[in-house]
Formats: sequence, C-alpha cells, structure tokens
Amino acid sequence: MITKAVLYATLTISTALLLDILPASVQAQSLAASDAATQSAQAKLAAATAAQNAGRKKYPVTREDIVVAMPVDQAHLTVAHASRVWRKWLLYGDDDTVWFMESVMRLLQDFDPDLPYFITDHMWWASTPGRASHPNPEAPRCLPCDFDDSKFDQSLKPFNAPKGCPCTAQLICETDDRGIFNQYCDVPKAPMSTYSMHGGAGGIISVGMLRAVSLDYMEKCVKSLYSTGGDAFISICTWQAGYAMTDPGYSFFHPDVNMFDPGPEDRMGNMMKLVRALDHRCDDICQHQLTNMLTLHVRSRVFPQLEDAAQFIKAIIGMYDVFMENKRIKAAQAVANLVEVDSTAAAAAVAAEAAALQADVQVSLC
Repeated sequence: MITKAVLYATLTISTALLLDILPASVQAQSLAASDAATQSAQAKLAAATAAQNAGRKKYPVTREDIVVAMPVDQAHLTVAHASRVWRKWLLYGDDDTVWFMESVMRLLQDFDPDLPYFITDHMWWASTPGRASHPNPEAPRCLPCDFDDSKFDQSLKPFNAPKGCPCTAQLICETDDRGIFNQYCDVPKAPMSTYSMHGGAGGIISVGMLRAVSLDYMEKCVKSLYSTGGDAFISICTWQAGYAMTDPGYSFFHPDVNMFDPGPEDRMGNMMKLVRALDHRCDDICQHQLTNMLTLHVRSRVFPQLEDAAQFIKAIIGMYDVFMENKRIKAAQAVANLVEVDSTAAAAAVAAEAAALQADVQVSLC
C-alpha cells in the first residue's frame, strides 16, 4: 500500500526526475507552477494531441526514457540533476511491483509522452458500497484514440469505452451510457464507492501528465481527501484535475488477460506460464499472455521472509529474460529462413532464365 507520506515524496522526486527540475527543497513547485511554463505545456499538449489524433505513429523508447517512482534522498536528487537526463515516462507502483521492461518499452512506442497519459488496465471499481474488486473490467476508462478494435470480437468488450488522446474525465462522462456518473461528473470516492488504479499492479504516467497537473495541485488535493492509500489518492486527484486512465486495449477484448498484473492474488500464474514456455508447452494463448505481460505484483507480505520474496523476484525476472531471448532467436531464425527461401527462389528464377536463354541460342544456331 502506498501511504500519503510516500505519495508526497514520490510525486516530488518523480517530478524532479522526469522534468529535469531540481527544486530548492523537496516541497518545490512543479513545471506547471509558472505561468510561462504552463502556457508552453498547453501549447505542446495541443500540438501533440493534433499529431496523435491524425494517425498512428511510433515514438522511440529506451530505458533511459523511463524512471521508477520512489522516494530518494537529497544526495540522489543532486546526482540526478547533475546528469541532466530528460525522462519521458514514470513507472508508478508498489515496492514489490515487478516491471518487465521489454514489454513496457514495446507498449510505450504507441504513446506520445507529451500527452497527459495515465496508463493501466488494472483498476479497483465498485459502483455500490462494499462491492469493490480488482481487476474490474467494468471500471471506467478510455482506449487509445488510434486503437484498432475492428479485429477483435466486439461481444467480448465489457462496455463501450471512448477513444481519447488524452483520456479526460469529461470524455468519459459524456460517453457514459451506463448511468454511472451524475451531472457533475463526480468521481466515486471511498468509503462510499471505489475507483482507483491498483498500486500493486502499477500504472505508467507520462511526462505530459506531470506538466499538465502540477505538484502543488496534487499536494493540496491529497491533503483535502480521505481515502485508502496512495493509489486511490493519485487516481482521484488526477480525475479532479480533468484526466482519466487509459487502457492499452489488449485486455479490454481479452477478459482473461491483464497486462498490468493478473490479480487478484495470482502471483504464481505467470510463473507457471513461464515454466511451460521454457518447457515448450505454452500454447498461442499462453504465448500472447506472456508477451503482453507488463507487471507482476509479488505481494511480498505473504512470503515468510523478505529474502524469500527477493528470490522469487529474481527467479521470475530470469525466466522472463530467457523467454524473451528465445522469442528473439526464433524470430531471427524465421527471418533467416525467409531470406533462404527468397534466395532459393531467386536462384531458381536465374537458372530458369539461363535455361531459356540457352534454348534460344540453340534455336538460333539451328
């Protein structure tokens, strides 16, 4: 569980790391604090929104573009500032959330970091008190604006999710055909009801979101709320700032799959899928699930000792790396086979042409 105190530190440090702003103190304002910076961010947002809505585009992502949200001390902040590294994406989760980076980077190539994104497909949701569950496919969300859902079975989707780049609270409310929201578009809040990303499953926040929603606003919002933890605080405050969560889309049409942790207590499920994959017993569905796996919530508190949880994390990361390496080898071999086939076909064509020429020569000699 992410507490209020950790959330304060996380938001402050993460803003400094992503936006390359070293504050005079940990309570400094974010980029959006100054009017000039706000206007610049709004102009960049408008341009990025127009570009994203115009059609599908790829955005190169490297590990250096991504930072993990965690509280650190002033010395580490100084080092981060000295490196002058600009970041694009923030991985936000619990201290026992495992991120599978190859899948993360592949996913983020489809998203413009300058747009305000809060990406996850694993959410707490309850429209009535006491009935919250996660991951809940009924939780309000958007799909990416360029997501092609025509190739999916439409009967599998839980509701008609709007497409938006970015996803806004207003868009979700305007397209709500289930009667979830009132005329004021109030976000459901605990303890009466629940709407939140799941901290253990994690979420990905863009630098565009940190530009659009200032640290000063987030701190004031968090202090004004009653809620259950940091994941709920950041979800509610982001909504009140006008933004909502974006589902990558894959699990929206695959109810048995979650990219952000399978949940609710299935930490062994993906481990066993990896075992089957390495033993060549993983069918196509299993392969798709593993290839699209972004996070795993280890739930370290259920292990007898912290060292046991650490060993589990080490094991599953090692197995995932082997799984991905095997996929790369298989893909490379497929390309090599294709080249070989093309070469053979080309050689056969050349031989046929030579034979035809030889025949022509013989005819002319006759």
